[in-house]
Amino acid sequence: MLSPSDVTAVIVTRGDVDLTPVIDSLIFPTVSIWNNADRPTDQMTYGRVLAANLAPTEVIYSQDDDLIHSRENQMRILEAYDEELMVGCMWPEWSDGARRQGIENGYDDLVFPGSGSISHRDTWLDAIDKYLDLYPEDDFFRLWSDTLIGVIAPTRQLDLRFDELPWGNNTNRMAHMDDAVALKTEAIRRGRAVR
Repeated sequence: MLSPSDVTAVIVTRGDVDLTPVIDSLIFPTVSIWNNADRPTDQMTYGRVLAANLAPTEVIYSQDDDLIHSRENQMRILEAYDEELMVGCMWPEWSDGARRQGIENGYDDLVFPGSGSISHRDTWLDAIDKYLDLYPEDDFFRLWSDTLIGVIAPTRQLDLRFDELPWGNNTNRMAHMDDAVALKTEAIRRGRAVR
């Protein structure tokens, strides 16, 4: 069985929030952060993959910079690791909310890496390779890479809830972008077509 020291926690951020509560909550001693504010080009959520590529371990735990998972949740995610899958948090009510937004089948068949997930790094890279065989590496890809990976990769859902930090609902978050639902729907459609 894996221990926390066998895993690197990966976080991508815009650099506009305090990561201290997130980092302090992690059970994983090794953390790889991709701060888009410190980079010449904003890699958006694709920065999570770039941070994973810099990680010293092949097994990656990931969560967003605006949420906290309890130590117990993180241990349950770690214990659920499967080398063949991305295992992460998704629950029926969240999927039902997507269904109400018009997303066919909601989130029944996906896991967002940033929701609290664990996988072998190659699981992400294989999903990206499949996507880039059909679509360009453009800003749509960089912005929605989390969603694309979470749809294309083989996944298993865990019904574990996180706590959202105060900045999780800031107006500059992806959920508040113009056409966010339409863009997310397109990312899910593409991911399902690639899968």
